[in-house]
Amino acid sequence: MKYKQLFLLAALFLFFQFHPFLFGKTLFFGDNYSLMIPGKLFTVEWLESGVLPLWNPTIFSGIPWIGDINQSILYPTTAFFFLFSPAIALNITIVIHLFLAFFGMVLLVRRWQSDLPSMVVGGVLWMFSTHLMGSIHNLSIIQSLPWFPWIIWAGLEIGSRKRAILVFSFLVMLQLAGGYPQHVLLSIGTAVLFSAICFLRKGNYWQWLQQWLLAAAIVVGVSSVFWLPFVDVFVRSTRMLQTVEQAQVGSLHPVMLAKVFLVTMFDNPVAGFKWGPAWSGEQNVVFYVSWLGIIILGFVLTGFRRLPKLDMFLLLLSGVTIVLSLGLYLPFYAALQRMLPLLRIGRYPSMLLIITNISLILLIARNFSKITFSKKFFWLVFTTFVLLFMVVISLLLVVWLEPNGLWQWMNGLSGGRLVGSAFHTFERDTIILRTLLSQLLAVTVISCAGLVYFYKRRLFLAAICIGLDIVISTHGMFIFADNSVYSSRQQLRSSLTPTYVDNQGRARFLTRNSNMPYADFGSYWEALVVREPFSDSYVTQQELTEQAILQQLRDGLTPNWNMVVGVPVVHGYTTLLPQDYAAIWQVSDLPRINFIDTIESSNELLAQWAVGQYVVDTWFPLYGEQLPDEKFASIDNLDFYVIPGALDRFRYENDLPAKLSLRAETPNELVLTVVASDASHLIIADRYDKDWRATVNDSEVSIENYNGMRRIPLEQGQNRIRMWYEPKLFYFGLGISMLTAAFCTAYFFIVRKKLSSH
Repeated sequence: MKYKQLFLLAALFLFFQFHPFLFGKTLFFGDNYSLMIPGKLFTVEWLESGVLPLWNPTIFSGIPWIGDINQSILYPTTAFFFLFSPAIALNITIVIHLFLAFFGMVLLVRRWQSDLPSMVVGGVLWMFSTHLMGSIHNLSIIQSLPWFPWIIWAGLEIGSRKRAILVFSFLVMLQLAGGYPQHVLLSIGTAVLFSAICFLRKGNYWQWLQQWLLAAAIVVGVSSVFWLPFVDVFVRSTRMLQTVEQAQVGSLHPVMLAKVFLVTMFDNPVAGFKWGPAWSGEQNVVFYVSWLGIIILGFVLTGFRRLPKLDMFLLLLSGVTIVLSLGLYLPFYAALQRMLPLLRIGRYPSMLLIITNISLILLIARNFSKITFSKKFFWLVFTTFVLLFMVVISLLLVVWLEPNGLWQWMNGLSGGRLVGSAFHTFERDTIILRTLLSQLLAVTVISCAGLVYFYKRRLFLAAICIGLDIVISTHGMFIFADNSVYSSRQQLRSSLTPTYVDNQGRARFLTRNSNMPYADFGSYWEALVVREPFSDSYVTQQELTEQAILQQLRDGLTPNWNMVVGVPVVHGYTTLLPQDYAAIWQVSDLPRINFIDTIESSNELLAQWAVGQYVVDTWFPLYGEQLPDEKFASIDNLDFYVIPGALDRFRYENDLPAKLSLRAETPNELVLTVVASDASHLIIADRYDKDWRATVNDSEVSIENYNGMRRIPLEQGQNRIRMWYEPKLFYFGLGISMLTAAFCTAYFFIVRKKLSSH
């Protein structure tokens, strides 16, 4: 009965936060739109044809696909994109994983507190945590982060239940398959710490170590199919070249800790503003546990010396992770990066706040039904809330009725600094004040109600108030759009400009959108969340409603939407950019992480890489850019310019186009019949990779690295060529995973048989 109540409650909270999903709406911001959903559609397109795409030939002249773990190709949610439209599949994925997050934390809290209010508090604080709400715009994060408390729970079971190791290994494999390996490392590390604190109090260190070594072996084995090809691609990516400064991106600015009290303090996408440390720095979700949760934490701290060891551990873990998340703001962090290479390879030190958030949620949930407020303390806090309410409501009235007078008063109070500020204006400050005061009012009222219920020991209603607090506090993070903003493959093909497909696979494109600043998806997202009067954003209220410019970018095949319809481009957006390919186009000093450098249309390398046309979206200003002389076509808002001297994708050594009498191509295989007048070589203007193999007339030949492209020998006369991608570590990992799974299955049935016999 208790779990039915929990399910119903979680569903009601989800409806409150995401009810637009039921009315033809979806979320469209960030990596989901520009990377993840196009990737899913590309994958599903080929799976429907009976091909598991191991290679993606449509971006960066070809990159490994199965090794890009962020694409979560083998994760169960890929099936949703078979069955439903892209928007519906995305919505279902989000809802399912938020349910998983809720019940994962409920299960973890239940280990110590089995009362309904405590479990509700833990579940809602994690399900609507700023980390999960802020991660919804990246499919791989929302697919991996909810498993965090599940893995901690399973880790705590190791040593007490025989099947716990198998459950733990399966959960870690699922999290890794979800597509965000940093979370896997964090969750395993946290699970080991929790297990050590809880299990070692009972003694028998050697038994604990044996159990965890076995768990590690099974995890490594069963998930080999995911991590082996990923590591192979990762070590050859530009992530290995990033500087110390690049690795410090996402450090927590100390001032951002104000968001512990007000989630959208410095940035609110719905209101369209950023200010303070978020104006010129990285945004950060920090963490939020509700005002009533903060009061409970404060109460816990007052009795620090009397705390159970686990609570002391949670407080210590929270403190350490907050400090380390400051990253570049710590004087010793650079030295720490030199000592620990993992900190140099990874990015976003503030990712450690995930552990902070979980630790604080557990502290609140573990103590929620134990703590009681004295009458004196209750009236002190209640009076504070009432006074705050009165101040906030008064300020709100002034902001709405006499905003100019208030701003002038604030300017005088600051000694005229507002007028002289490069940022502050009357219009900007009015929007900020109205938004923050409105949120402050809502949180104050809910927290006041929660305080009363908590004092009167109506803990279930107090838990509901905590849920309402965090839902309302995070609601400003979401902008919804019509489901049609995600085009299906069929819809995109039907509206595809013929110029894109007339080359018959023998040429590539360079699109100005994504290649030049201010004309890509990233610039659109910035224009979306920072609107007038905070910037000269082109995202108007009409664009917020219709997303016409966004869909124009999509229909113009701004990378990576080109991969959905199989149109090859020389650039793109990816998680793991190959070092060798990035070096070919490198003109800047710093390593590129997700993109290659901007390519001028006059770059001579374009001709070598069979780039025949430069596609310019005329909606965006040129900012003085020089375009090629010859225009091939103008269709709607797209101009197609001819790249002078562009060579054929398949050509002889003398640069003449190869004579092809047959060509069949999938992501993993290329079959050609080429006629050669004499013994020579065929150049294929696709990116070279060590895992491609080839045969000519049924005899295997080596593929040479020809200036980053591929070159194979030809015999005089007709040449039957077959090239195929064979990622050895993927197949090796698949074999290890299957063997480990077979071992685990046998072990499971043996243990089950022994238990049943007893």
